[in-house]
This record gives sequence, structure tokens and C-alpha cells, in this order.
Amino acid sequence: MDGYRLECTPGDGYLHFVVAGQPSKELMMKCVSDIRDACVEHGCYRVLLEGNFETGTIQDLQMFQFIVERSPHALGFYQAFAYVDAALNQEAQLFAETAAVNRGIPVRVFAKAGDAVAWIGTIDGDDRSGKSS
Repeated sequence: MDGYRLECTPGDGYLHFVVAGQPSKELMMKCVSDIRDACVEHGCYRVLLEGNFETGTIQDLQMFQFIVERSPHALGFYQAFAYVDAALNQEAQLFAETAAVNRGIPVRVFAKAGDAVAWIGTIDGDDRSGKSS
């Protein structure tokens, strides 16, 4: 995939990923597949993903289609999945988060990585619902 890059750095109880490239549904599909593989490899199911896109951000419809298609694969897999994209407007953040949570995925969307890390730290160790302790 042209321009696609995914970096993974272990954090304190989570894996921190930074994705770069042209924002698209296809990029996110590849990204989430690679993240899933890394989670299994590291035995860690708390994720912080930062979108560092070359231009813009993923469109609402693409985001919704992605969530609908991928949610069955994520159900019961992640303890927490924090997505950080400062370019997303607040309405798009709420839309993406609500679509995922309604499908049982423990996702929160943030504008700042520090807020995402704080949220991940509130998740119980064995809980995969995304609910804070």
C-alpha cells in the first residue's frame, strides 16, 4: 500500500501504534490487521492508535463502513482501543466511537494522545468491555 507505515512501541500496559499514509478504508483494514497480529505477538490487547495522515482524515462514511465490516473480528479481542486523530472534528469522533461501542467494541476516540493513555490506564486488566474500573 503506497505510503503506508505502521510503527509499534510498547507502552506501560499497552501497545502504541502510529499509522501514516493516505487515509482510506483500505489503509485502515491493513492497519487493523497488522495491529491484531502485533497484539497476539506481544500478548497485549490494549491499543493506542494515532492517525498521522499525509492529508486529511478518514471520511465519516468510510469510517462507518470500516467499523461495520471489522467489528465482528474485534468483538472480545481488545481490552481497550484508543484512536487519536486531532484532525477529526468532534462530531466525527463521537460518530465513530458510538458506532464501535454499539457493536460491543471498547473504543474511545481522542484528539490528544495523553487523554487516550489516561483512559487506557483506567481499564481493568482482564476486562474486554472497555469499561473503566
